[in-house]
Amino acid sequence: MVRTTRRLLLLLGLAGAAACADGGLSESPASPADDPLELARAAAAADGEEVPSLDEVARYASNPGVKGVERARATIGPEGGSLRLRDFEVIVPAGAVDRDTKFEIMILPEPARDAHAWARFKPHNQQFAVPVVLRVPFATTESAGSEDAHVLWWNHSLWEELPTTVTEDGRLETTTDHFSVYATQRMRGITMVGG
Repeated sequence: MVRTTRRLLLLLGLAGAAACADGGLSESPASPADDPLELARAAAAADGEEVPSLDEVARYASNPGVKGVERARATIGPEGGSLRLRDFEVIVPAGAVDRDTKFEIMILPEPARDAHAWARFKPHNQQFAVPVVLRVPFATTESAGSEDAHVLWWNHSLWEELPTTVTEDGRLETTTDHFSVYATQRMRGITMVGG
């Protein structure tokens, strides 16, 4: 009796698999969770924000290989510290926070082959007692070599340029007293195609 039941279940399973292989069952459409831009919008919505316009943001010169949301997290206290994800980095000087604070850098995926150089930094809605240093990609973007590229800050409606210098390792650097979304500015007047 047990063997007969097992054989019957096996035959039913094989028949179901054959129906799928023959196209008897249609394939379900891709879930919005499979679309990288939808993932980015969902992550931003969770923070009560929109995905910013990326028209002014530089693209990487070659594919950075971001397939999903990437995050780096660290707890940094009053003594200071740093956190890095790819070429995005935050350096928290001593005294910037008065207690252990959770910091995060998040890179959101895009459907384009050559992604834009932008990331979201946390904690949101916190002012730092001492400005923190932000570094974003530059040498690896289409804006490399530009003398007027800046770190950009998304103020919830438009990108604002921040005072910027270039580091020895080829990144753009600025300071800020709060976190939001930051990016590398696209070269003005020239739109280059990443390859």
